[in-house]
This record gives sequence, structure tokens and C-alpha cells, in this order.
Amino acid sequence: MKRYYYITVIAIVALLCLQVSYVENLYRDYIKQKVSLTQDALELSITKELHLRSREQNRNLPSSSYISKLHRI
Repeated sequence: MKRYYYITVIAIVALLCLQVSYVENLYRDYIKQKVSLTQDALELSITKELHLRSREQNRNLPSSSYISKLHRI
């Protein structure tokens, strides 16, 4: 009868190890997904900021006609 208990305990421990492994893999996949989403959002915001800054710099540059007038003086 003792052998039956040992097999049962080993089976329970094995199932618990499999469940822990499964939950750990789920957690790792969840973290990878969140990191990927965060990286995508950060990359998009940096791209938008660079685009806005380049547009702003182009507006602040003097026009070519203004520069040609300065050269005539």
C-alpha cells in the first residue's frame, strides 16, 4: 500500500511542477507582449516628435527670398 502513496505523491508533485512551468511561461509571454507594445508606442511617439520638430525648424528658417535680400545689402 505504501507504494501506491508514493506513486500518488510523485504524480501530484509532477502535476504541480507542470502547472508552475505553464504559469511561468504565460507570465513571460505576457511580459514580452507588454514590452513589445511599450516599445512600439515609444518608437511612434519619438517619430512623431522628430517629425514635429523638423516641421517647426523648417518654419523658423528664413525664406530664400529673405536670404537673397540680405546678400544684396
